[in-house]
Amino acid sequence: KQAISVARQGYATLGNDLFAKSDPLYAGNIPQRTYDPEKAKSLLKAAGQLDTTFVLRTAAAESDFVPLALTFAQNAKKAGVKVTIQQDPADTFWDNTWGVAPFTFSSWGYRTFFTQWLQSFVSYNAQETRWNDASQKKASRLVYKAAATGDPVRRKALAAAAQQLHWDDG
Repeated sequence: KQAISVARQGYATLGNDLFAKSDPLYAGNIPQRTYDPEKAKSLLKAAGQLDTTFVLRTAAAESDFVPLALTFAQNAKKAGVKVTIQQDPADTFWDNTWGVAPFTFSSWGYRTFFTQWLQSFVSYNAQETRWNDASQKKASRLVYKAAATGDPVRRKALAAAAQQLHWDDG
């Protein structure tokens, strides 16, 4: 909510860790995640990363990248997560940082559900999320079935099932 009000000046909506919110296939019935600093701490502790300082690489490649990164770091700090911001040159960000550094900002704009899925998990081979396990493969099979059906009700149900897997495990 702070990112929406501060970094985006109110011109955004919560996306619930899913993309294509304006697409009719968006699974709006999946519960909205909430800010949970204690859960973040417990997950980092379980992963043996509680004392790690994460470097979030960003650039003024898009107007909201730096303000969003700063907001992210500020909120992570409330959970005891140490995030430092590294601003890279905007003119080389997409070639030298994005997809190269382990933790970077990016933007996918406003693509439809099918286009975004293919670009996020197929064309780029899960480049950003690294979600590439059995759950991702099952979700992608559901998306392929959704794209192949002419029945709009079945298409939405298949897309929703894929998004649920993405939300649960992605």
